[in-house]
Amino acid sequence: MQVYLVGDPIQLPATVISKRAVSFGYDVSLFKRLQQAGYPVQVLDTQYRMHPSICRFPSNQFYDGGVKTGEGVEAQTQRPWHADKVRLLNLTHFVCLAGMFASITAGGLGNL
Repeated sequence: MQVYLVGDPIQLPATVISKRAVSFGYDVSLFKRLQQAGYPVQVLDTQYRMHPSICRFPSNQFYDGGVKTGEGVEAQTQRPWHADKVRLLNLTHFVCLAGMFASITAGGLGNL
């Protein structure tokens, strides 16, 4: 019998607060544990949803530049604002900031 699991060992693991659970390794995702145990991992490296300019950040930041964009995706996801380099730069920064965690104190966010 063969079993195929689909997931991403690079995705964020569960947030584990219990020290006992951490001692049993539950702060590491199932896929990461299987990968570390030597089970074969087949990486799917082509994405078909995001415009390449948006895909570039996660590809470079988390996958060492290894995520490719499928054929025809750029044309399918092209929008008028992509021609405006200033707006595209702002959109890219917004996408990057959307996944950022900030420590908020009584003084506010500062210069964010």
